[in-house]
Amino acid sequence: MGDLRALGRVPLVLVIEDDQTQRQMLLRMLESAAYEAVGVGDGETGLRAVVEHQPDLVLLDLNLPRIDGFEVCARLRADPLTSTLPVIIITAHTSSQDMVEALDAGADDFISKPFQQVELLARMRSAFRLRRAITSLERAAQIVAALSNAVEAKDANLLHHCRWLARHAARVAVHV
Repeated sequence: MGDLRALGRVPLVLVIEDDQTQRQMLLRMLESAAYEAVGVGDGETGLRAVVEHQPDLVLLDLNLPRIDGFEVCARLRADPLTSTLPVIIITAHTSSQDMVEALDAGADDFISKPFQQVELLARMRSAFRLRRAITSLERAAQIVAALSNAVEAKDANLLHHCRWLARHAARVAVHV
């Protein structure tokens, strides 16, 4: 619960699950755990719901009508706007091949049905922490780039020096 307050607002979770009973159970569970939740029943509607609702996390089944969960996940990862959106697969497909294929498609985590509620909620909290860390790193990189651009704009001679430093820093990083 502390993680929810740290986000500054209640996270929205999108549930993409074709089985209505499972979907409703997940929605009730999420709402009782103080999350906002939206549920849809197929992959195509799920992709539209991501654009419309801009969720903070997606719970995704693999066996979906129209567009399966593997393709939904791959499309989310291919889009720069959703490339870091946490995706947790919840499925009855329990083979190692399904797990590997889901993770290769870009899923952040994989939970087999039936699942334990406490485990799912813990994995969701972990996914939120990881996304916050990635977002912080992205912001830091943007700040460094802005500062570098400001320095370069003040003195044309520094432009070449900053690029020289960047090239050498990259070479050192490769060898570390």
